[in-house]
Amino acid sequence: MATGVEVAGIVLGSIPLIISALEHYAEGVGTIEKWWRYKRELASLKRILGAECDRFLNTLEELLAGLVPDGRLADLLNSPGGAGWADPDLNQKLQVRLRKSYNSYLDTVNDLNDVVSILKAKLELDPSGKPKWTDSKTFRREYKRIKFSLSKASYEELMKRIEKDNDTLANLTGQSLRLEPTRLKRNNPTPEFERIRSQAESLYRVLKKNLCCSCQIPHNASLRLESRTSQDAGTGTKLRFKMVFSLDISYPVGKSITWKRRETEIESLEIRQETDTITKVVSMDSPYPSPKSPSLVKKGVTWAPHPVTLEPPPYSTTKLTEIHDLCSVFGDYKGTETCLGFILDEKHMRHHIYPVMHSPPQQEPPTATTLYKRLTNPHSPKTKLTRKERLQLALTLAASVLQLHKTPWLSERWSTDDIHFLEGSTGPHVSRSFQATPPPTDPPNPPKPLPIVRNQTIFALGVILIELCLGTSLASLRTEEDISPDEQLTDYMTARRLVSEVYDESGGRYGDAVRRCVHCEFDQRKASLDVEEFRTSFFQGVVVPLEEDWLDFGSIHAM
Repeated sequence: MATGVEVAGIVLGSIPLIISALEHYAEGVGTIEKWWRYKRELASLKRILGAECDRFLNTLEELLAGLVPDGRLADLLNSPGGAGWADPDLNQKLQVRLRKSYNSYLDTVNDLNDVVSILKAKLELDPSGKPKWTDSKTFRREYKRIKFSLSKASYEELMKRIEKDNDTLANLTGQSLRLEPTRLKRNNPTPEFERIRSQAESLYRVLKKNLCCSCQIPHNASLRLESRTSQDAGTGTKLRFKMVFSLDISYPVGKSITWKRRETEIESLEIRQETDTITKVVSMDSPYPSPKSPSLVKKGVTWAPHPVTLEPPPYSTTKLTEIHDLCSVFGDYKGTETCLGFILDEKHMRHHIYPVMHSPPQQEPPTATTLYKRLTNPHSPKTKLTRKERLQLALTLAASVLQLHKTPWLSERWSTDDIHFLEGSTGPHVSRSFQATPPPTDPPNPPKPLPIVRNQTIFALGVILIELCLGTSLASLRTEEDISPDEQLTDYMTARRLVSEVYDESGGRYGDAVRRCVHCEFDQRKASLDVEEFRTSFFQGVVVPLEEDWLDFGSIHAM
């Protein structure tokens, strides 16, 4: 079955052929005096049909504008019915723009195509859309036969159908375009990512306060990265951070160690100030449902649920206390508690800590492997990344930029060395170490920013996406032409050169995401993730196509 875009292209290509045939017939009857009245009717039909064709073309151009680059749109309109009209990505974008109106659009454009087919049949055009006879002798004989089908009464009803269909298409297009800004704002997930970022930053602050205890042993906190785009959207599920805590047992201290590893889920809750002053006991009646895997059946991009405002509970079944020394709580954990308590930051955000049980229990600190090592040692069966894993990582890391940018969890010049995989745990993590008295270190001298790199965090993501696509480090892909005295410029020159290879290896959507990250092409004046419009452009231009690639891959391999 042809898509809405395909049918529109067919109609756009057919009407000019009908107009051309009418011109041919008008010239023919003009040579025969007794048929002159038919010439007027043919001219009228041609004029009406030409105006409706222009209306249809204008509506179609208006509808497709912005869905494809201007150059490609011009090519489509200049080649109606060509191969470009069968592009499934274009039709998908059309469905997104029209939303629930898509089926009405498809029905209407199909009806318009039916009318065009009837007109072609009445004019007895050949399969290529041209008149079957052109010489005057044949014309005289054949026109006697078809002239009655071209009387005013026979085509008047068809013209009314075309006019009505054009009205419907224009109305559907106009309404959809007027509603589009409101829909995008309503469906914009970036405010949710901003709330996640705020909660992640709060969590870091409160962990720094609670893990810098008197035991002097460095405490490692590893935050699992998640895309949070299509998972459990709209189900009312509360946000939880999955974290692994461990002690650096190699650190020389004379104190006995009561714990080495704890896996947790931390539920972050924004609370009202007045609620906090009257409530020190929190009710926890039911266990928290485990998150589900991303659905590979329904394609689309959604967002995480709104954060929950903690209200005073109607009754209390489990009394939770505020934690001031998380290390001691981990040491005292007996394996029976469902919630260890909560840690509270100065900005009235409460983080409830739930232990995660394993069978058998995992006690030893996890061994960590960086993403860099997994990419540079691809022949090891334990570290080799499958294509599915690389696509999922690409999506997760891109979404994590929106969730963690300008927080202590993600440095501006991050790299594959900052992404950890922990033994006994799933997914990528970022890790931070907390210690009461950290060892003295000289403050690093950050390199001078490279003017051509407008946003360092996003450029770093682009580099990682290239490395995931090509399966190795950027440094190993350098050529002599890339190398300059400035290492940042070397990275940029290498990444810029490799964009075309990414297109060849991973296709248009992944390639577009990489290109936008490397060149910071988001059509925004200020290239800052602090600006809502820029965050939205980044989400639509990077996260969305990466998720579409991930969902498509899963759907194909689930068949």
